[in-house]
Amino acid sequence: MRQRINLYQPALFEKKVPFSAGLMAAMLGVAVLLGLLIGVLCLWRASALESELARLQARQTAALQRIDVYQRQYPPPTPDPALARKVKKMLGDRQAHLALLQLLTNGEPGNRLGFSGHLEGLAREALATVWLRRIRFSAGGHNLLLEGSTTRASDVPLYLQGLNRQQDYAGREFDHLQLSRSEEHPQIINFLLQTTHEEKP
Repeated sequence: MRQRINLYQPALFEKKVPFSAGLMAAMLGVAVLLGLLIGVLCLWRASALESELARLQARQTAALQRIDVYQRQYPPPTPDPALARKVKKMLGDRQAHLALLQLLTNGEPGNRLGFSGHLEGLAREALATVWLRRIRFSAGGHNLLLEGSTTRASDVPLYLQGLNRQQDYAGREFDHLQLSRSEEHPQIINFLLQTTHEEKP
């Protein structure tokens, strides 16, 4: 007769506790160590941030002190009355020059082409021995006054002949010619040419 013995009966197995006291103590120790480590890291980080904050505050204080020094050394500029008057005069001169330029290029009543052509004609017929000191146009360019000097009186008619070849002076006749020797420089002869008999201003 055979007898069977069941070796897998629950009573024969060793009962294991899922969380023994040793394991729980080890886990608690690890948790405490992790907490301490995290606390140390947080303290170190806070100390580093405090040091950085102190450094930045020191830099800010130094920068504010430098700004205060610069403000005392270089106070805000005050307008210079003389410079303001000079700027105002320069702006006035600029407006006058612009008005003159507009007059020369755009013309005026009686002269729709302006005076730039007249001036170009005078520039083209330049002689080394003849130079002009004053040029005056009136009546829209119909009346002309030329005042200048020369080292040879015979060059004045040559200058007028050359000027007559220019478009704006073609056919123009001068009604008045005045020659006079310079008192300061006898070798220089002053001349005055006018298309009308108006008095010299």
